[in-house]
Amino acid sequence: MAFLIDDVWLRGAVWRVMTYTDRAAEYRKHAAVCLEVAGRMPLEADRARMTEMAQRWLDLAKEALARAAHESTPK
Repeated sequence: MAFLIDDVWLRGAVWRVMTYTDRAAEYRKHAAVCLEVAGRMPLEADRARMTEMAQRWLDLAKEALARAAHESTPK
């Protein structure tokens, strides 16, 4: 189990700062799970909801990568 506390994830007793790139990878994993689950759902409406949820996770991943790019740009 993991908890997000500001920009730090707490997993067990280990603190790990997640970069935006790390977050994007996690979001893409969530999207993949949504699509996997959608593929097993018998009702079209349920598959559509899960597919929409997957798209939202992918949108978050895209935003996280944009933030990573912005933060790595010299000022």
